[in-house]
Amino acid sequence: MKYLERIYIIESEEALQELEERLFDINNFYYAIEYSNGKIFFKSYDRKVDEILSDSGYVPAEENEVDPNEWAKNILNEPFELIEGVIVDPIGKAKSVEKGKILIKIPLGMAFGTGLHQTTKIAAYFLKKVLKKGDSVLDIGTGTAILAILAKKLGAGYVLAVDNDPIAIDVAQENVLLNGVNVDLKMSDLVENVEEKFDIVIANIVAPVLERLAERVSKVLKRGSILLLSGIDFEHEDVLNRYRERGFDVVETRREGEWLGAILKL
Repeated sequence: MKYLERIYIIESEEALQELEERLFDINNFYYAIEYSNGKIFFKSYDRKVDEILSDSGYVPAEENEVDPNEWAKNILNEPFELIEGVIVDPIGKAKSVEKGKILIKIPLGMAFGTGLHQTTKIAAYFLKKVLKKGDSVLDIGTGTAILAILAKKLGAGYVLAVDNDPIAIDVAQENVLLNGVNVDLKMSDLVENVEEKFDIVIANIVAPVLERLAERVSKVLKRGSILLLSGIDFEHEDVLNRYRERGFDVVETRREGEWLGAILKL
């Protein structure tokens, strides 16, 4: 199988940021960015990415057929540190890590959550900070299951990961097996199909969906449970007020670039 690579020239960093914000809103990361001779080259590998570029007035400067393995190398070709002490390997290159560090294998693929995005870093940082051994964890909008896998490797007890995308559930299952951890997976629109209550609930999803979640998330929380939110951009920082209105305390916030995350308690 070959991917069609379309290469666009982006006129400025501001225009690039606007494009990336739109792509994050639809959880699409099938692209690569290359800087050369003072120009920004945007390489698209997905029809939906092309549609957004076309809507913004861009036309491809070049088209190529590429091998998927080469496409992955264009995006990332080395293990990297997600947060302090947690290494993500997207290409199977790392056989082991230093004592005391955690290795997570997440091949680049068809679901959100390679560990590259700032919102994933925020959620992972909070998870490592608050999780106690044996805690039960719910990961809402799991994507690749990177955060669910991290929870297990940090010592969590029961972990449930949910997503409303069947492709994401399939990818998550493969990654759970690859990492040798025990994570339950379930199709669910937010918490609709979840009956249990959890010590920690993670939601690394876009702000408009976090607003919807505010109305429903209490059903999966106990008194004293911790809610970790990530995916809040500058335009939607008032989303935290939706949670305050429902009795949540915002214990801590953290920013990475333009993205904000928060630890909340009920």
